Amino acid sequence: MNLLSPELVKRAFQIKYGFAHDLSLDQIYQEFERRYNLALTLRQSPGSDHSWTKIIEGVSSLEDPEEVKVERERRRSEIATLATAAGYSPVELDLLSEEYLARLEVRWIHEG
Repeated sequence: MNLLSPELVKRAFQIKYGFAHDLSLDQIYQEFERRYNLALTLRQSPGSDHSWTKIIEGVSSLEDPEEVKVERERRRSEIATLATAAGYSPVELDLLSEEYLARLEVRWIHEG
């Protein structure tokens, strides 16, 4: 197995959650914060369903469910390709991108 690079984890996170590839760490956090605040507002509204999760994922809540499914699969495939090229399993890279998300959540909680 190759040494894990923070850039690799960042890249997997950007793919999984639909962030532009050229964002700095501060820009990623700003976009993350914007999405989470929007999702929180939607989640707290009366009659809320789980569409707020799409905001966090960076997919439109207006997209057809089939289109969302296809986009999620495209992202999983891109992460699998990235993982294989780096000598990791797609599951490992997916879990590491979830850890990256958790760290952003902790920052959002502390700063919010």
